[in-house]
Amino acid sequence: VVAGPGAGKTEFLAQRAAYLLQTGLCPPPYRVLAISFKKDAAENLVARVRRRCPPEQARRFLSMTFDAFAKSLVDRFYEAIPSVWRPTRPYEVNFPKERDYRNFLNKVLFSASAAWKTAIAAIQTGSFEKNVVGNWPLPPSKNGPTSGMEFAVQQWWTENLRALGSSRLTFVMINRLAELILRTNSSILRALNMTYPYLFLDEFQDTTYAQYDFLLSAFAGTDIAVAG
Repeated sequence: VVAGPGAGKTEFLAQRAAYLLQTGLCPPPYRVLAISFKKDAAENLVARVRRRCPPEQARRFLSMTFDAFAKSLVDRFYEAIPSVWRPTRPYEVNFPKERDYRNFLNKVLFSASAAWKTAIAAIQTGSFEKNVVGNWPLPPSKNGPTSGMEFAVQQWWTENLRALGSSRLTFVMINRLAELILRTNSSILRALNMTYPYLFLDEFQDTTYAQYDFLLSAFAGTDIAVAG
């Protein structure tokens, strides 16, 4: 559904969810999953469904943000994370500021080989996580870096996973861990696909590369019906 702000996209999704639940097209124990970019959008959507459906049906409509959904997978299937990428338990959810990225990249630049310094120096601090860390799918096993970008990303993961006390994870890192779980564990992926035959994507235009990559690992190539 492509329309401008206030055109009724969220209302359309709520009506569609109510139709699936009330007509039995999504019968128990199956559920409808709705993923939104922002928390208020996720709450708005579930509130609309609850106004239309009785509690036993509304409970089978799960509306979450990308961040909340990815974190739920990481927390629930923690042991499925390959040991080289597994954070401490508990871990800290971290919200770095631009100066933190700047200090980190300066440190990485100092320790990098001469061949990689130019590439690292070109990384923009304001978009480092979104465009560099978020664009690097985690391999099941940790290999040596082959470029300045990979060196910076691997150093970021090493520094935050092995932080003093407990691991520090940003939501971009949590997203990457959740995607790795689904990509490397067919049993978890199959259970997810069997639970949610319908997927709604609200505010799809705001989806980042990491979030889109996560969706592909979770639902691409399946019979799940997707609306957004």
